[in-house]
Amino acid sequence: MSMSAAPTSTASSTGAMFPEPGATTTGQAGPVAVGGMLRVATIHFANNAANLDNRDRKILGAVIQLQRERGGRVVVVGHASARTKDMDYIKHQMVNFEISMHRAGSIGSQLKSMGLPGEALEVQAVSDTQPLFLEVMPSGEAGNRRVEIYLAGAAT
Repeated sequence: MSMSAAPTSTASSTGAMFPEPGATTTGQAGPVAVGGMLRVATIHFANNAANLDNRDRKILGAVIQLQRERGGRVVVVGHASARTKDMDYIKHQMVNFEISMHRAGSIGSQLKSMGLPGEALEVQAVSDTQPLFLEVMPSGEAGNRRVEIYLAGAAT
């Protein structure tokens, strides 16, 4: 797992976006405005995983500090890559929703255990409905296995 504002990417000859191999951050520094919220962190996960490492916990500590400074609530949104084993469409959707919820829940639980009040936390899962990258290569899948963390209603 790693943190980034959004994975670094390059355009293919068709204009499709692919993350750079091993990319963890963009050149952008600080929060990024997205839909009226500030995206403050993105944590990536291995395939079918939701566990956190020490680096992830440091990132979450920085998120809590930012929330304390600016106020508002922390919104955690879990994502999944589109690829699953060969299965029917409904089961595929459920599997991806469950892993995206598990990832978001893992982040939410860790934030609460680190001192973020429950009333300042919102946890969501969107399955594979909001991919950042095409998944024709493993790097595209890796870029889509993520949790995005936002501050909503924060002072700017």
